[in-house]
Amino acid sequence: MKLSIIFSVFSALLISLSVKSQSCFGPYEVKQITNQNNPNILKKVPFIGDSFADSAPPRFEIDGSVSLYGSGSDYLKFPLKNGLPGIHSLITGGRPTIESFKMSHPDGTLLKPLELVEVPWDVTLETWPKWNHVKIMYGGVMTPPKGQLNARWPVDNIGRRVYAFKLVNGIWRREKTPLTYPLTDNWIGHSYGHHFISDENGKTWMFYDRVSEQKNNQPWKTEIFAKELISPTRTSSKEHKIIGISAKPYPAQIRHFGGSLVEGPRPFAISVAGKKVYVISFSSGDFATNHYSINLAWSKKLLGPYQLVLNSAGSDLEDFGYHLRKGNHFGWGPSRAAFFQYKDQWYTLFQAVRTRLWPMQDFETWPSNWEGGIYRDIFLSQANFFWSNDSGAESLSVCLGGSIR
Repeated sequence: MKLSIIFSVFSALLISLSVKSQSCFGPYEVKQITNQNNPNILKKVPFIGDSFADSAPPRFEIDGSVSLYGSGSDYLKFPLKNGLPGIHSLITGGRPTIESFKMSHPDGTLLKPLELVEVPWDVTLETWPKWNHVKIMYGGVMTPPKGQLNARWPVDNIGRRVYAFKLVNGIWRREKTPLTYPLTDNWIGHSYGHHFISDENGKTWMFYDRVSEQKNNQPWKTEIFAKELISPTRTSSKEHKIIGISAKPYPAQIRHFGGSLVEGPRPFAISVAGKKVYVISFSSGDFATNHYSINLAWSKKLLGPYQLVLNSAGSDLEDFGYHLRKGNHFGWGPSRAAFFQYKDQWYTLFQAVRTRLWPMQDFETWPSNWEGGIYRDIFLSQANFFWSNDSGAESLSVCLGGSIR
């Protein structure tokens, strides 16, 4: 897999969070951040040992650089250059360096991403000012069964949980207790996607996904929850359901085996026309299909209740990746959006596959061999939010990379 110099893909986009009497128009820029699927182009670009997906929002470092963490044991770093901060390099097409890190289990045994596919999912790195500026890494990793030093894919994936990791002699060592849900002997509690946010009272909350129901030996239902982070390595025992799935799921939430899923919550606060709301970006259904896209929900309160953003007919979740997908020949997304603000402009990072590189692959349905070397790349787009009254009630709306006309 290789990283490319960032280049632009152009497309027109029509997208909103409610009935669409307003529109966004292009052309506009979608910047490609990684290139992991075509080894025959840009051969001088450094090799990144793993698939880099599920990007978190940029982490602003004290030296002026910006880091992007995601799934895998590598991360991207956009350095301070010519007096300009790393975030400027990210949004204008600068080239990142590829950095790596090591993780271990509590006894010091190193995770083996390449040999055993013991890959950490949805990695984030946080610095906590209110806890003496301690730096902690978080990630969804498989828990080794008793008697094993390491976990093995896919048999031990059932025990994946979000854990905290402390830096010990240059290696991120896992804490013994998961932050999301205790270990079980079934799929209940399986988790990885997570994000942190603070409320008006200074409390820090961890939003996360986890399996909440098992059926037919399958992770039948995955929903989004939140717990208060009471220390850098510990959460409260009280769990709040944030986005649940009803007895009759929306079509976008249904998986190929009959279960349902919403995952990858990334909450953020935004003020639009002087009104502050909380927004959660997430994705639904099966990740290795074109039905796995960008979904949104919003609320006036951090812990909800949240209003799911539906299509104009109210029959399904709004597919915010639809026009990006069609206009740029994307597959397996766009999905897992990570919104962030720089100065007065909002942006989002998202993942997708450029389907023209794989003309024989059916991206609409769950593949028979989805681990056959097809990797999701990371892209960046502008995001412009506004309020709409088209449906008779005020609703938040967004254009990805476009302008309102």
